[in-house]
Amino acid sequence: MSNNSKNNLVSNCNGIIEVKSHKKGNSEVSAYTRSCPVHGNGPLKGGIEHNEYHPIEKINKKTVQPIKNNGEDLLVRMITKESADMIGKVFSKPFHLQDAYAFFKVASVESSKEKEEYISENGRMFNSTNQIRDFGIKNHLQYRIRHELDKKDAPVFMLNSDSSIAKKIEDAQEIKDFIKLNEKSLKNGKIVINGKVDFYDDPNLYNTLHGVDIYEAKINSRGDLHLDIIDIYNFNKGRTSVKARVGEKLQNQGYLYNFGVYIPVIIPKEKLKKIFL
Repeated sequence: MSNNSKNNLVSNCNGIIEVKSHKKGNSEVSAYTRSCPVHGNGPLKGGIEHNEYHPIEKINKKTVQPIKNNGEDLLVRMITKESADMIGKVFSKPFHLQDAYAFFKVASVESSKEKEEYISENGRMFNSTNQIRDFGIKNHLQYRIRHELDKKDAPVFMLNSDSSIAKKIEDAQEIKDFIKLNEKSLKNGKIVINGKVDFYDDPNLYNTLHGVDIYEAKINSRGDLHLDIIDIYNFNKGRTSVKARVGEKLQNQGYLYNFGVYIPVIIPKEKLKKIFL
């Protein structure tokens, strides 16, 4: 695929094919993702074979791109917090974005039943990083908050190791790749620190967290792998996706607040053995 074809969107069959490129090791990988109420969601393995979809290269970019950009610009300008809530609620379940929508609700300044239920069922919200007991994790969160939010402190959402998002991280292909990359060190009892992972394969993880820090990874005395996942919920300036631009707009308007994210993930010994194979 040519470089000019990357990150184009092609609408067909009431859905969208999106081509994302990312680096895996020393190689660049293009992932085809389908989002369609008819054909479902997720990656298209082995390229585009369905005859209703046309190769990206055959689409005239000069014709499609301005229409796409104008439509996205209009959507971002017109959308309100209420309409964003409604869209998220309607489409999160059929498109398997439940955690992404739940994090959006957690970040909303107003209280809601959905927000309180998700927090209580999946973890705990701390008002300050100073409430985090682990000194290293607290310092790492504070460093990122200072540099990314230009603030001295922020709330922290600490998820349980059996939370819905922790279980999805546990099964993520990118986490398996990280484990294989560090297999020798982990098997030798070393602690792997300061890892970074970007989620691309799972749309729910991509839209909830996108990229995370692995503060520490180590195998405990029981043979389970313990991962400390850290992130900041923040819509950075300059991102180009509609979701990020809408999030940035609502964030700047004061409808969303930022918070730190800490997720302890435990991969059981038996599952870890299968990853090492």
